[in-house]
Amino acid sequence: MIRVGIAALARADAFARAEASLARFVADTGWTAMLTVWGAGGPVCVRWLAGRPPVMASFGVGAVLPLDCAAGHVFLALLPEVETAAARATGGGPAELARVQAEVRATLTARQNATIGLGLRAIAAPVLDLQGRPVLVATALAADSRPRTADDAIAEQMRQAGRRATLDSGGVWPAQASFTPPGAV
Repeated sequence: MIRVGIAALARADAFARAEASLARFVADTGWTAMLTVWGAGGPVCVRWLAGRPPVMASFGVGAVLPLDCAAGHVFLALLPEVETAAARATGGGPAELARVQAEVRATLTARQNATIGLGLRAIAAPVLDLQGRPVLVATALAADSRPRTADDAIAEQMRQAGRRATLDSGGVWPAQASFTPPGAV
């Protein structure tokens, strides 16, 4: 029982830090953002922060997102395979899992177009715990009508927001550009 309480406290602190970091990101960029946790069926949206203009989507807080979305790619790349096996067994994950894992592990970001809503694109980055595991994934969302010229800068800002939330909550951010998380394939 004490372990469950400590785990909940650690996650709550990471959540509060990540939400603050993401709120700064939204204020600075105007992009909409969300936080997800890993659930039994995949990424679950637990917080939605509206941007300027706000993104309209057919999902919201409490929605289980497909594995083949930016947040799903981050979780699939950074969680041990044993933890994602049940969700992957239901199908719907990326066709080229090894390529997705390599890209996410190299940049600590994932990008995806139109998998969580038509006309949307997403850029995601992890919030890591003390063991380098993703506790949360922060995702920036924009309508396809928003110019793509800033996407590289947005990806770096998302990575930095994840890094800030990780370090502020006592997590460990990898020093090297590419890493293999503990227990990952």
